[in-house]
Parts: sequence; C-alpha cells; structure tokens
Amino acid sequence: NLSDIDERSLKMLLVNKFRTKFDAVNIATLLKRPLDQLLTDIDANMSLAKLLENMKLCEGENMTLAGLLLLGDNPQKFKPLFSIKCVAFVGKDVSGGQFRDKEDLFEGNLYIQYSKTMDFLIRNLRRIQVEEGFNSLGQLEIPRQVLEEIVVNALIHRDYYVSSSIQAFVFDDRVALDSELKPEV
Repeated sequence: NLSDIDERSLKMLLVNKFRTKFDAVNIATLLKRPLDQLLTDIDANMSLAKLLENMKLCEGENMTLAGLLLLGDNPQKFKPLFSIKCVAFVGKDVSGGQFRDKEDLFEGNLYIQYSKTMDFLIRNLRRIQVEEGFNSLGQLEIPRQVLEEIVVNALIHRDYYVSSSIQAFVFDDRVALDSELKPEV
C-alpha cells in the first residue's frame, strides 16, 4: 500500500513528470522539499492515492505491480525473486567455476536494480585505449548505451509472472543477461 512507497523514488517521479511546473528550480532542491509541498507545487488538487491511481501505479490504497516495481521501498518483501544476480567469471563460460567479482542479489525498485547492475558491469569491463596519451582513460569495450539497453530490456521485458531472478554474467568475451529476452553483447 502507500506506506510501502520509497519517498525519494516518488519525489523523483513527480519532479520528472511535472518538471514544467517548477520553473528553473534545480532537481536537487526539489527533492529536498517535503512531499506535501511538492504535491502543492504541482497543483495536484487530489490525494496522493488518486494521483498515483491516475498514473496506473495504484488501485485505491494498494500499489499495482508497476507501482511496486517503480516506487516500492522493498519490492522483494512482496515479490522475493524480483532481483538481479551479477557474476563476473574468469574465462568464457560458467563451467570454469572461477569468478573475478560477484555480488549478492541486487534488490530494491527498478531504478536501484538498474543503477547497481550498471555499476557492476562497468566495473568489470575492460577499457580500451583510443587516444595515444599515457594518461588517457580509454573507452569501455562495450559502449555504455549498449549496456543500458540490455539492462533496461531485461528489467522491463522480463516475465514478472515467473518468479526468478535476472542473472547478469560478464565473461572474457561477452556480457549476458539471462531473462526472458536473453540479450547478449
């Protein structure tokens, strides 16, 4: 229900959805405002429950699955396997059994899972030198936009009626996300 909403995620949603109502105020300042003030600023003229119901994120006082995934403080309390497991293996397949990096399940709402998964993938990919300078940072071996696309696809297009975690694997020669789409790079 509404008490299970992560307030920061809700504020981010409202600020981004109603950005034109806030003139030139920066986002960091808006996120510091109390929730009641934000609702007044967007001139909602309705309860939070009604506003979220209009956005198809609630039905009465209860969150929809979309509301839980986008705004939930702890979605795994209700849907325990809606998470991501990340492992970076040594070699080109799982059978080697050795890994470079491994994380516990990434839990939280979709934004938190997305952010943690992107951080993991970027941390475990090599950088390729493209400039001649010794101190050049290099570019990721797989462009960030490609990684963003496969992570978003895995989160958005997974079958949420199947209770299983998404698995993100980094191998020496590829990145694979195991979900219903099974995208590989």
